[in-house]
Amino acid sequence: FHAFARETGARFGVQVGNNVQQSRWDLADFVLSSSTLPESGLVHPDTWGRVASHHGVPAVVYHQEFSLDTFRPEWPPADRRTVASFVNCFPETPPYPAFLAFARAHADDFDFKVYGAYGSAPLDELAAGDVTVVTDVADAMRASRVGIHEKAWSDGFGHVIHDWFAIGRPVVGVPRYYTGKLAGPLFVEGVTSFDVESRSEHEMVTLLRRLRDDDEYHRTICEAAARRFGEVVDFDGEAAAIASMLGAAL
Repeated sequence: FHAFARETGARFGVQVGNNVQQSRWDLADFVLSSSTLPESGLVHPDTWGRVASHHGVPAVVYHQEFSLDTFRPEWPPADRRTVASFVNCFPETPPYPAFLAFARAHADDFDFKVYGAYGSAPLDELAAGDVTVVTDVADAMRASRVGIHEKAWSDGFGHVIHDWFAIGRPVVGVPRYYTGKLAGPLFVEGVTSFDVESRSEHEMVTLLRRLRDDDEYHRTICEAAARRFGEVVDFDGEAAAIASMLGAAL
């Protein structure tokens, strides 16, 4: 593609969307990335373009845009007891057995639901279906009281985790998975989210019960999560930055 671009007088750009995806940055005239670029220690947004910039080319790191009308915040949720995961193939991952044991131990207190494909893992009683229509995904997330996001890897941008914050729900998960990645700044411990690794089982049950029963507290967390999304994500501003970069490059 690079040779073809040179032969035809076109500009050659690299666009990536997966975390630590390797590419021939040195061939690019410009870079668009919706993930952290491959260099250790990239934590602050100001440094995300450093790899591409090292080769003397412009770069824009952006959030993949989705409809904020579809993934809009609403309160209260329809289901007071629902604690839901939308991580696709979650049952195939290392954190799932402990989560399943926890869910089974506290099934009298909460309705745990696992949306998405199970992959090679067998279906269990938490399976809520693989929702295929985007608006249905948003409706099911809004209906949930709490979002569980125990993801053991990061795929770069991360639609599900951004969706949770866009609709404004408390997120229980593992923030360290997102350190230095696009979703990292969304996690504010005790304000928008809660680290499952730092809590005992008793502490987690106590937290989930409070989020279930204390409407004022739950609404405060929901509003903080949605507000934090608005502080971190600016689709219009990023689109303008991309248009400016492409205008200069082309």
